[in-house]
Amino acid sequence: MKILRSLKWKALARSVYYRVRGLLMAGKKRHCPLCGGSFHRFLSKGDPVRAEAMCPRCLSLERHRLLGLFLRRELSLGKNPVSLVHFAPEPGIREHLKALPTLHYVTCDLVPGRGDVAADLARLGFRSETFDMVLCCHVLEHVQDDNTALHELWRILKPGGLAILQVPLSGDITDEDSSITDLEERRRRFGQEDHVRLYGKDFKNRLQNAGFQVEVVEYSKQLDVVEIERSRLMANDDAEDWIFLAHKENS
Repeated sequence: MKILRSLKWKALARSVYYRVRGLLMAGKKRHCPLCGGSFHRFLSKGDPVRAEAMCPRCLSLERHRLLGLFLRRELSLGKNPVSLVHFAPEPGIREHLKALPTLHYVTCDLVPGRGDVAADLARLGFRSETFDMVLCCHVLEHVQDDNTALHELWRILKPGGLAILQVPLSGDITDEDSSITDLEERRRRFGQEDHVRLYGKDFKNRLQNAGFQVEVVEYSKQLDVVEIERSRLMANDDAEDWIFLAHKENS
């Protein structure tokens, strides 16, 4: 209980800090479609560092802002009653979704206190056919048994439900070797110390093998270049902005 209270106080302090920082950086050059803030610049972020990648108020990165636009414009979230579970919720997207009155929104994270529910993606405690939608972005590359995790996502979706997924992508074929435990080698091969694979465009096949019908959306190609630059969205030629729509067929 003390740990949870400490996490809540730290989260509150961070929220106040970021809001004050957002006010100090107010301007018109940059706009965040998630929190609605306008700033004279965004913050640099990443390794290697990406210039103006992070919103100073809601901490959203390029792919978060792009996904937020997609959810609002293309899926019309907030217009009809929908149940959605969000795994490892990104702060900017979480706050945006929590504000939608017609959304029954549940957050889930492996670490207790970071979501409404603490759970392992490969062993979910939800009943089968619980949710209309699943949101799972840049999570599966951390999961040793992603095949079981994908089947779990399929299981908890209602018939006709939709899973919205993103993963880091590079090339056509997934690079995976479970014997690699050295952190530097993981960083070299998979891009980050806590990643266990680097997906290729064949990620679509993994989704299909789990029972999904899959649609791939390169959403940045549907947007105006002025909006991409002002909101600092992913570049058109960056496969990391691919959004995988995984549909569960009606029974």
